[in-house]
Amino acid sequence: MSKLYVIPLGFQVDYVVRFLIRVGIGSGDAVLALLPEQSGGDERARSEKALRDLGDFLRRIGELSVIPEYVNTRDSINLVIGIFDAVMKHVNDYDFVIIAITGGVRAFSAASPLIAAMLRKAINKEVRLFVVSENLTDYLDLTEALYAFEVVEPSEGLIDVLRAIQDVGGLDKCVGVDEVAERLGKDSSTVRRQLYDLEDMKLVVGSGSSRHRCFSLTGPGRILARLYANLQSRRKAQ
Repeated sequence: MSKLYVIPLGFQVDYVVRFLIRVGIGSGDAVLALLPEQSGGDERARSEKALRDLGDFLRRIGELSVIPEYVNTRDSINLVIGIFDAVMKHVNDYDFVIIAITGGVRAFSAASPLIAAMLRKAINKEVRLFVVSENLTDYLDLTEALYAFEVVEPSEGLIDVLRAIQDVGGLDKCVGVDEVAERLGKDSSTVRRQLYDLEDMKLVVGSGSSRHRCFSLTGPGRILARLYANLQSRRKAQ
């Protein structure tokens, strides 16, 4: 079974190589190397060297590939969405996903458990989470711990409202109740109640008077809108 290894890549590849050897990376597998989009100067040059070194190692042990993906690190929401989108671009070509926290860019490592939980919801494939550290004699498998943090899925109707706000307003525009209702072909009073429910869940934020209130996605709302857009499209394709 082919595996996609998702690995934050810093300046050194020692931990990455050690981990890949221990887990037995093999033919048909690939490494998705996450790199910060905002690096510049010396940092970018050192990251590029690490990427070349990793590619050289993979070529020596077989027909394996390294796939670089540069992720926006300006804020936490762009970071999470960027990593999620990077994995989703490639995941269909592999049987399951292994996310390895191996040092390197700390922001990527910190987001990895959340990405693993999102992927477990979004794809019908096994997702595993490992940690590799200089203080451990072997890697630590955190996969089982993920099952303790099942995300409560909003109703289909609330998900539709989240997606409608994203479709109509994008990331910044505050969208009115009637705009959302028109997009969904629903009654405005029904959509208004759903928007208030989403506001209670901290997934949207409202502004303006009660008669002219508009709503925009919060950071968590943007993440879930992206997640469930992928999930719904996959369900329809099955």
